[in-house]
Amino acid sequence: MMDIWVRAPLTLGIFIATLGLILRRPRGWNEAWGALAGAGAMLALGLVTWREAVETTARGKDAVLMLLALLCLSAVIGASGFFDWAGIVC
Repeated sequence: MMDIWVRAPLTLGIFIATLGLILRRPRGWNEAWGALAGAGAMLALGLVTWREAVETTARGKDAVLMLLALLCLSAVIGASGFFDWAGIVC
């Protein structure tokens, strides 16, 4: 088990790097790839276990499902051209 003085800076560093990937979107990558890289780094370095990751996701399943539904809805609406139309009209 890692000492708190090692875990905390590693976790903060991964968070900052993940946020940077999400905001900068290098090579036009989707934001999900940055989040996946951050999660993979946390798991690979042993900062969280698979069990902790699954339990945390299960506890927040309502929020995760709502965000997933919102992303799907916005993708469908975007594909329909509504946002382009609304930008012209408004």
